[in-house]
Amino acid sequence: MNRKYVVFWIPTIIYTELREIKTEMVVDISDNSPHPYYVKFTLCENGNIIITSKVSISDSKFEEFDIPLMLCEKRSNGFIQFYFDEDTIPENWRKLFEYNLSNAFYHIIKEFWHEHESHTGKDSYLFAKISSHPIDLTEDDNPALVGFLEDFSEFFCSNEITVSFLNRQINILVRKFEDIKPNRGKISVENRQVLKKMYEDIVRYVKLINDLCEDSLIGYNYCKTLLSCIQNKSFKYDIELNANEINFDIKNSFRRKALNIQNSIKNIETIKSKNQNRLNTLSFTEVISLIGKIDETLNNDKKWQRIGISLAVYSILSTLLFGFKDNIQIIQNWFNILLIIISVLLGLFLFFDIPKYISYCWKLGKRSRNKK
Repeated sequence: MNRKYVVFWIPTIIYTELREIKTEMVVDISDNSPHPYYVKFTLCENGNIIITSKVSISDSKFEEFDIPLMLCEKRSNGFIQFYFDEDTIPENWRKLFEYNLSNAFYHIIKEFWHEHESHTGKDSYLFAKISSHPIDLTEDDNPALVGFLEDFSEFFCSNEITVSFLNRQINILVRKFEDIKPNRGKISVENRQVLKKMYEDIVRYVKLINDLCEDSLIGYNYCKTLLSCIQNKSFKYDIELNANEINFDIKNSFRRKALNIQNSIKNIETIKSKNQNRLNTLSFTEVISLIGKIDETLNNDKKWQRIGISLAVYSILSTLLFGFKDNIQIIQNWFNILLIIISVLLGLFLFFDIPKYISYCWKLGKRSRNKK
C-alpha cells in the first residue's frame, strides 16, 4: 500500500468537537471543460470520506473510481487528518486527483462541518496539506499549522494591496468631483455624464472595499484560532529571536509573515472605517440629488427641443397653407380642415408638456424667493 496523508483544517473560532451538518454532496467540477467531471462526497459514520469520481473520457464513456479517505485523527482546533492509498487511483488520474484534493475537493469537504460566511462563498486561499508521511499535529510549529498560517498571510497581504488601491482610486475620484462640481446647481452639458460616471465608479469601489474588508476580517477571526494555538511557537510577530539559533532564518521568516498579517489587518480595519465614514460624511445624498437633476435636465432639454421643433413645424405648415389659400380657391375647405388638425395635434402635445414646465418654473421661482 502506497499511503499518502492529507490534513484539512475546518475553520473554527471555538475549540470544540466538530459536528457534521451534511453527509453527502455531489458536485460538478468540470469548470467549462468539454469533458465533464462529477464528484460525489460521502461522509461515513466512522468518519471516513468516500470520494467517487466520474470522469468523461469520450462523448459516451465515463471512467468511475472510488477513493476512500481513512480518518486518522480529528482535533478540537479544526484539524482533521486522513490517509489514502495512492495505488487505488488510476495512474492517469493521480496528479489531477491530488491537485483537486489540495483545493477544490478540500473546500467541498469543509462543508461537511463548516458554512461559508464570506462574500465570495469560498475561502479558496487555503490549501490542504498532502504529505508522504503522517503529520504530528501535536508537534510545535508542525507543517500543517504553519502551512495554513502562510496561506492566511498571503491572502491578507493580497487583500490589503487591493483595498489600498481602491481606496486611492476613490480619493482621486472625489477630488475630481470636487473640481468640476457644479456651482449652485448649474451643470454644464459636457460635465453631466462625467459626474454621473464618477458617482457610479465611487459607489462601485465603495462596495468592493466593503466586501474585501469584511471577507478579510471574517478570515482573521478564524486565523486567530491558529495564531493562538498552543502548537504555534514561532509564527508570531512579537517573538523574541536569537540570531545565533540554528533555525533563526526559518523563525525570522515566520515572524515576518505573522507581522504581515498584523499590519495588513490593521490597515484593512483603518480603510474599512474610512470607507464607512465616507458613506456617512461624503454627501452622497447631494450627489444622488445632483444625478437626479442631471437626468431631469437632460429630459427637460429633450422636451423643450420637442416643443421648439413642433412650433417650428406648425409655423412652416401654417405659412404654406395660408399661401395656398390665397392662390387656389378650391382648397379653402381642405385648408380649414388641415389647419384644425395641426392645431389640435399641437395643442395635445403642449397639453402634456407645458403644465409640467409651468409647475417646474414655479417651484424654481419659489426656491429662489425663499433663498433671498
